Amino acid sequence: MLTWIPGYLFLLSNGVVFGFKKPLAFFPFSAIESISYTSVLQRTFNLVIAATEGDSLETKETEFSMVDQADFAGIDDYVKRHGLNDASMA
Repeated sequence: MLTWIPGYLFLLSNGVVFGFKKPLAFFPFSAIESISYTSVLQRTFNLVIAATEGDSLETKETEFSMVDQADFAGIDDYVKRHGLNDASMA
C-alpha cells in the first residue's frame, strides 16, 4: 500500500486526480476496483483507492491519509453517485 504526501484530491466526472507536487496520479473509473474509508476518527479519515495500473491485472492500493472529516459526506456522495464499489465494510 502506498501512502501519499499532503496534496489535493480532485473528484472529476471521469475519475479521481491527486496532485500538489509530483507524483501526480489519475485513477479513471474504469481502473478503480473499490474505495474504502479507514481510520475514521472525529476529525480525519483515510481514503483507500484500490485500482489496476495500465494493462496489469494486479490491483494496487493507494491510501490518502488524514483527509478532513468535513469532506467525508461529499466524497461519500461522489462514490455513491458514480456507482463506485465501497469496500469499507468488506
